[in-house]
Amino acid sequence: MTHIPSPFISKEGWPFVSRNPSLSWPGLAALLSAPFLTVMSAFSVMVAAPSIQSEFDASAAQISAIISGYAVAYAAALIPGSRLGDIVGRRRMFAFGMLAFGATACLSAAATNIWWLIAARTLQGFAAAAAFPQVLTIIRLQAGDEQARARGFAAFGVALGVSGITGQVLSGAMIDTDFAGLGWRGIFLVNPLVAVAACLIVWREIPETRVSPAPRLDGPGALLSALGFGLLLVAALSASGDLTTAGGVALAALILLAIFAHRQVRLSRDDSHPLVPVTLFQSRFGWALAAAGLFHTTVVAFPLTMAVFLQAGLGQSAWTAGLFGLPVTIAFLCASSLSERVLRVWPPYRVMICGGALTALGLAACAGAGFSGTPALLIGPLLVVGWGQGWFLPLLLNAALSGLRPTLAGAGSGMLATMQQLGGGFGAAAANGVYFHLIQGSSTAGLAFVLATFIPTIAAVCAIALLPNPAEA
Repeated sequence: MTHIPSPFISKEGWPFVSRNPSLSWPGLAALLSAPFLTVMSAFSVMVAAPSIQSEFDASAAQISAIISGYAVAYAAALIPGSRLGDIVGRRRMFAFGMLAFGATACLSAAATNIWWLIAARTLQGFAAAAAFPQVLTIIRLQAGDEQARARGFAAFGVALGVSGITGQVLSGAMIDTDFAGLGWRGIFLVNPLVAVAACLIVWREIPETRVSPAPRLDGPGALLSALGFGLLLVAALSASGDLTTAGGVALAALILLAIFAHRQVRLSRDDSHPLVPVTLFQSRFGWALAAAGLFHTTVVAFPLTMAVFLQAGLGQSAWTAGLFGLPVTIAFLCASSLSERVLRVWPPYRVMICGGALTALGLAACAGAGFSGTPALLIGPLLVVGWGQGWFLPLLLNAALSGLRPTLAGAGSGMLATMQQLGGGFGAAAANGVYFHLIQGSSTAGLAFVLATFIPTIAAVCAIALLPNPAEA
């Protein structure tokens, strides 16, 4: 079987060594329920926001807090969550996070007032951060070879793509039909059932792994990283409102992150169990982080802007707007499933370049189709976007983590997931900010959509530029 080299492999060439590395399809499917549920939940609540606002007579700020509370807690706890997996065991941490996610979903469904719902959703964000990074680490460590890892990360990317459209379509259908008389509360009750089933399968199919000897948790570092990354996302989410306040929050976040970075350098030098070892960045992993953060703008920001444009700009229903995510998902599935054959002919670096270019071209074509005001014209460009994402994202995840030593896999997974979350948050804030700013002026919805789509398009181009060429290694 053809070996698939990684363009980000560290110069040490540190091989992965395990007694019986294996990852069964039932185990992988159960693991992927974590990224699927965590992303689907975010999209579901966005669709359900008008119904929640109506029932509780909530303000726009309170509805925003339901969405941003989850996102901020999620981003803030990813790095500590991945480190705890290194210490107590990835399988155990995954099970804890999933069960907590299901429990907090039940709390959300039982909410009797808006503040209860805000608190439950924030707790759910912390639970998601406990489970999510373990998936990347387990795929990295348990897949038997490079091709198995590539397939695992391709499936991970598919789960992310499917989750967004599922969240929109499923929640729209449940709310429109008032399934079992539950209204918007029904969107939360799927979570505990899937979470419990996933835990049972993972406990049976996935062996426990941890760093040995177990490192100590850098408590002050965990707090600094959580506050720094959390405030950074708060600044992004609030940038469309008061720019002065957002700038102050961003400055505070950068100061905290600078202190955090200085602490990690000192602890790495003293070999005193840093939360994020500096050796993580001795290879070209840092460039992969930047590329992942930028490219995730196309995964998060563009679908949100398109959903707003289709509903508010072109008068489509939430159900119809959700269906426009299907072309991207279908193309992503096809591209990911065929990528192994393509890699027999082309090296991963070239496939990623082509994937990024297709994504950028597809987004540009979507902008033109949106400007025409004919929704059907979006279908072709959306297929191109999905195909490009299917060739770029899974290979980037595989390349970034495959080049790390097994002892750094947890820290790398946490950083990678955090950068994806921040990239998506900043991209969504920028694209939607541009869209709504132009709509409030004299611009048409079509022109606003074109200029808002320009942001993820440029992000895709920049992500391509950041990919290190293995020929220059």
